[in-house]
Amino acid sequence: MSDDLADYIDATSEAERVTLLVIGYSGEIKSTRLQKMSLIVKAALDGKVPKTHGAYLFGGYSDDVEEGAENMRSEGYVAYVSGKGYRLSEDGEEAFKLLCKKEPKMEKTVKQVTEMLKSLSDKQITAVTYKFFPELAENSIIKEEMERVGNNLNIQTFKLNNNK
Repeated sequence: MSDDLADYIDATSEAERVTLLVIGYSGEIKSTRLQKMSLIVKAALDGKVPKTHGAYLFGGYSDDVEEGAENMRSEGYVAYVSGKGYRLSEDGEEAFKLLCKKEPKMEKTVKQVTEMLKSLSDKQITAVTYKFFPELAENSIIKEEMERVGNNLNIQTFKLNNNK
C-alpha cells in the first residue's frame, strides 16, 4: 500500500469511511440504499440515532454520505454507473482493503449490516429505517407506504456483535 493511500484514508471523515465500506461490501449500490445502509451502520456504531442524519421528504438523509461518495468519486476511488449506482474503482478496492485493516470495528459492523439486509429491496430497507428511526420519518411524504411495507417485514431487532 502506498503512503499516499494511507494518508488519504487517514484524512477521510467517518461518513466517508462508512460510505466506502458500504459500497465495498455492496458491490454496486444506488444512492437511496447507500443512504439507508449508512444510517443503520452509523446507528449501530453510535448506539443511537446519528446526528448526521436529518428528517427529509424520504426519511433519514445525510449530506455527509452524499458528499463523501462524491468526494471519493472525484478522487477516483468510487465510480458512478448510470442506472446501477456507486461501485469501487481499482484504487477504491485498495482503499477498501486498507480501511478494513485500519477500522476493524467499523468494518465488522458494515459487513454484518450488509449481510443482514442484502436480501431486502431498497423499499424494504427504507421501511426498516422508518420503523427503527421514526423521528427521521417526521417530514416524509411516503411515511404511510413505508409503514405498510415495514409492518409486513416482521423485523423486531438487529443483533450486531460490535465487541465494544
